[in-house]
Amino acid sequence: MQFRGVFGADFMKRVIPCLIILVLGVSGTVESDEAPTPQPQQCFAVLRADHNGDLRVLSETELEYIADTATLNDEFLDLTGNVVVRDHKRTIESEQILYDRNTELISANEHATVYESGWKISGDGFEIDKTRDAITGGNVNFMLYSVDAIDTGDKTIAARGQAGNLNFEGGVWKLDGVSLTHCPELIDDVQIKANHVEIDLDTRQGRAKGAILMIFGKPVFYSPFVGFAVGGERLSGYLLPAVGYESGHGTIIKVPYYFNLAPNYDATVSTNILSRRGVQLEGEFRHLGVHSDTILRGEFLHRDNRYPGKEKRYAAQLKSNWFNGSNLYSNMNTRWVSDKTFTRDFSSLFGNDDKYLKQSVEAGVFGDRFKASFGADRYIIAKPNVNVDERTHDRVPWVTYDHLVPLGDMFNLDLGLYVDRFHHKSKLSATRYRTDTAIEYLIDQDFGQLGFRAGGERIDYRKRSNVADEDDRRYTISSKYFEADGKLYFDRKFQTDEGERVWTIEPRMKFVSSPRNTQENLPVFDTTIRTIDVYDDLFQSKPYIGGDRVRDVEQLSAGVSFKVGGRPGYQNIREFGIGRIFYSSNQKPGVIASDHETDPDKDKSDIFVGANIIEPQWKLDYGMLYDDDTEKVSQTTLRLTGMIFEDVSLSAVYRHQRDDDEQVGALFDVPLKNGLRSRFLLIESVRDHKLKKAEWQLNYHSCCLSIGFRVTRELVDDLRLDNSFKMLISIDNFAIN
Repeated sequence: MQFRGVFGADFMKRVIPCLIILVLGVSGTVESDEAPTPQPQQCFAVLRADHNGDLRVLSETELEYIADTATLNDEFLDLTGNVVVRDHKRTIESEQILYDRNTELISANEHATVYESGWKISGDGFEIDKTRDAITGGNVNFMLYSVDAIDTGDKTIAARGQAGNLNFEGGVWKLDGVSLTHCPELIDDVQIKANHVEIDLDTRQGRAKGAILMIFGKPVFYSPFVGFAVGGERLSGYLLPAVGYESGHGTIIKVPYYFNLAPNYDATVSTNILSRRGVQLEGEFRHLGVHSDTILRGEFLHRDNRYPGKEKRYAAQLKSNWFNGSNLYSNMNTRWVSDKTFTRDFSSLFGNDDKYLKQSVEAGVFGDRFKASFGADRYIIAKPNVNVDERTHDRVPWVTYDHLVPLGDMFNLDLGLYVDRFHHKSKLSATRYRTDTAIEYLIDQDFGQLGFRAGGERIDYRKRSNVADEDDRRYTISSKYFEADGKLYFDRKFQTDEGERVWTIEPRMKFVSSPRNTQENLPVFDTTIRTIDVYDDLFQSKPYIGGDRVRDVEQLSAGVSFKVGGRPGYQNIREFGIGRIFYSSNQKPGVIASDHETDPDKDKSDIFVGANIIEPQWKLDYGMLYDDDTEKVSQTTLRLTGMIFEDVSLSAVYRHQRDDDEQVGALFDVPLKNGLRSRFLLIESVRDHKLKKAEWQLNYHSCCLSIGFRVTRELVDDLRLDNSFKMLISIDNFAIN
């Protein structure tokens, strides 16, 4: 037998409908010491702490209850047995609850649990003062959730723990004798044990006094004050330091400080102690706007102890993207270094592989059928073995305009205008004007596609020499071209155990014709010959990357591709392709004369064979160029990624190019016991068996803790092998402030 009832100033207004429903006049409230037995019909929803539905909204003066036994008089409401009490903001469960009607004090005396939107506490007993909205209790277990809900079954735990005493008032928990963690139940990788903890439930931030950081139950750090965040909030303060070793730096100790400046921007400043170099400052600022995002990074070393003559060494990077939500945009990615050996000595910001550091700025406007943009590109030498004369040309500024004009259902007019100013301090500089105009015609049917493009392009160079006694020159070259591109689709459906599949054969031919143009005398600013790395590269309409050259090739590209697939979203895909390019009258593409002298009689490209296989557990990419005249493979690329055993992943790469170095690389990722993972990376030169890079990592990761060890031996600048060791410990939502 259970008793249900409600107290409140508007009690009579609520009880009259119940009298009508219950017919006999049983109100569902308790008015005397001996409470009546309610009928099966109920005026109020059954109260449960894990209730998922919408409970009736109570006013601040109402109190709703369920109990096996209820005793009511002028001063007290005494409830015993499976008691659930609810007011306008929280629910209380206990075996016995006493409510003082005069002081509005609720005493939950046995095995009590209190639920509120977003949190839950349980303990031996609680006293809840409704007038002050205060709660006190002892031997408390508490949980805070990352979402506001009474149902705690499927909610993410933001923080949980135990406390000897709890006092709650003004939206703040005050806990004594606390053990706290951000980990979910049954996982206690990281804990904070503290004498006193205060948690502001509104800001979702906490502060602990006399705190000891425990990892796997062992004390690793003590601080008189520790700040932490509950849920997704971030908190300003010192983060855990990182420790490492590199042969060039010595022992490394990195101490980062995080600034939670606003919900949409923050900053991190790190003090890096390098035993062989000195003290380095490192910083990062991030900003996220409604239509923009910006990242500013920097490193600064006042004095390099390893090189006494090098002072004030620095590097910086600014990345910013902006879009107005309509048709305007801008992008910026600029990098600076104090000297050209910085990226060799300090690889944390830019890495050590770039020969140049590019500084680029771009802005533009676009519509459905046009795009206009302008910008500038500059380059900074980032390798010590690169001379100033070898530096690539800056493009300051460049302007582009593309416009597509529809001339009917299947015809389009494509217009392009490009202006580039190439600048170099000690070499030839020039301004390049390039135009490209073409008429396009496309027939698209279910069984195939046929497209034509005819047009002309023109390049006008105005060259200025920066060398004394050299005259400025002007050079103009133009070309007309015609392209025809056709493909057919042959489909066949068949059934497998996994469902319907489609086998597709797609033969394709593309013809490109333009008159022979002598272009070897033109300067080379941004042009190279395209390479065939994937099947689609066989059908490029222009054989150059960049705009230094007009089309000067007559060629026929022919190939056939095969594909096995299924319904949209089906993961098992197999693609194969084979093809080659045939040149007419030895009219092969070339940037300079020596390109043609390599093999003047060759009238076709190497045969390309490629495959792309995607399975649920692995993926294979393969590409090969085969020279049938010499019967040798001139280039091979093989990439394999996937699971070779249960939970063991492999990423393997093999690259080979004739008359160049062969490299093989492999990455094994192996899960161990109890959340540990081991990773091994190896890159080696096949020809001379020279080690390029070997790296071993051991990582542990859980919901709230990441620990990693990394040992690396790497060839730097092809000069020396560099040894390094790094260790990183990261704990979510943890800061010392």
